[in-house]
Amino acid sequence: VWTAFAPGQMPQINFSTVMGRTYQVETATSLTNWSVLRDNMPGIGGNILFIDNRNLSGVRTVFYRVAVY
Repeated sequence: VWTAFAPGQMPQINFSTVMGRTYQVETATSLTNWSVLRDNMPGIGGNILFIDNRNLSGVRTVFYRVAVY
């Protein structure tokens, strides 16, 4: 998982996938309270780019993680 964005831009989360697996992108502003941004993303056998288009103005820190099942 890697991110690419500059302050003031929408965060872009990139992650590699495997065919036959399902992925979920989660986010948090602290490392204790995670919420789902997108679920049921099928693996494509390559990279997926997910753009977090929420309004994050006023948010100082944001964390992302990807779950696979």
